[in-house]
Amino acid sequence: MINWIKKQWQSFEQKNDEKLQQYLESITLKDAKPCPFCGETTIRYFYHKTALIGGLKIYRATCTKCGATIGQALSKESAKRKWNQRTGDKQ
Repeated sequence: MINWIKKQWQSFEQKNDEKLQQYLESITLKDAKPCPFCGETTIRYFYHKTALIGGLKIYRATCTKCGATIGQALSKESAKRKWNQRTGDKQ
């Protein structure tokens, strides 16, 4: 799954489409910490709707370089908080 995510982000980044670039900008998490594994600074979120809970949106923050991701979150802001939380951080 991680390799698939990495390939998808790389193929999106290589396209020079104005609407695609606007979309990628809109899903980029502002003020997200760099990836703790590879140091990438472009972190994006994605979501999917659950079939089990009446179409509830489940969000994840993902590194565009190595594909590292966080667990499920119920909002974009919650996904960003989870991404920015590091071991040893006070809650």
